[in-house]
Amino acid sequence: MVASHRSWSTILDRQFDVAAPDRVWVTDITYIRTQEGFAYLAVVIDLYSRRVIGWSMQSRQTTDVVLQALLMAVWRRKPKGKVLIHLRSGQPVHQHGLGCVASRAHNLEHSMSRRGNCHDNAVAESFFNLLKRERIRRRTYRTREDARQDVFDYIEMFYNPKRKHVRNGMLSPAEFERQQMMRREVSRNSGLFNLMDYPEHPDQWSAATRVILGLLRLQTEQPGRSTSRSSLPSFRWQLTSA
Repeated sequence: MVASHRSWSTILDRQFDVAAPDRVWVTDITYIRTQEGFAYLAVVIDLYSRRVIGWSMQSRQTTDVVLQALLMAVWRRKPKGKVLIHLRSGQPVHQHGLGCVASRAHNLEHSMSRRGNCHDNAVAESFFNLLKRERIRRRTYRTREDARQDVFDYIEMFYNPKRKHVRNGMLSPAEFERQQMMRREVSRNSGLFNLMDYPEHPDQWSAATRVILGLLRLQTEQPGRSTSRSSLPSFRWQLTSA
């Protein structure tokens, strides 16, 4: 039985700015032409960084293509808290099938766009537009496997690690997550220094990053040694003179 669009409420409601990873994922499907016929691509995107965390491509637009993308996302991210998954109304998702994924992961909550309202999936649509403009429209695929390999190259080798986003401060999804994770680690490391003393602009962050990594490494290698603020200037000199 296919889930009715009334079964799951529209919880997302176009709230695209998320404060932490693995809070809200969006998923959608598009098709790619090949000489063998259509290939159907499902993606799962984390709204926090716009990173594609799961994807699947199959020859038919079925429930399984979405479930496989969701399973990849759960396997990769292993979320510890509840995750809101937003689906576009009309996606071929069986309520029972998606419920099984949610029961296995224990922390997936569903949201679905109202029929005729696609704005909640604007982020997924934006990714598909980029994919087609920057890669697919420039190629002719002989087989579905050729298309799958090219999509893999675009997502895993270019989009996630290199494609810059204005929303991420002109950082790629992977780099944005890496820098934000580093900032959270520093903020949890009590008494080192106030992060507000260091530059926010990505172009200036690299120098501060070296200091942060050095201090964290010093605490790990010499846990009994004090790393108070007074020790920072001499330690910075050691880093820059190395």
